[in-house]
Amino acid sequence: MKSHDKIATRLAMILNKLNSNERFSVEDLIEEFNVTKRTIQRDLNERLSYLPIKKENNLYYLEEYYLGKLNFKDINTFATLSGIKELYPSLSEDFLKSI
Repeated sequence: MKSHDKIATRLAMILNKLNSNERFSVEDLIEEFNVTKRTIQRDLNERLSYLPIKKENNLYYLEEYYLGKLNFKDINTFATLSGIKELYPSLSEDFLKSI
């Protein structure tokens, strides 16, 4: 799997966790995705910085008022802001659903 595919898949899975009202620690994500702490911190603090992510007792979660509101437009905005959109010239809802 190419590097940008791994990033996109990991971020899509983190977005799904957030949108499903899951709470998780950096350590949980390190173990799940087999990446470094710095990578997860970059995901949460930079790549997903446009979301209202809260941290409480070392657990991250999405602000309650935002739950269930992530949609294709949000994902597309994220892809554009994070610089990965150019890696996926045919970014579509079908593609996102497949990952």
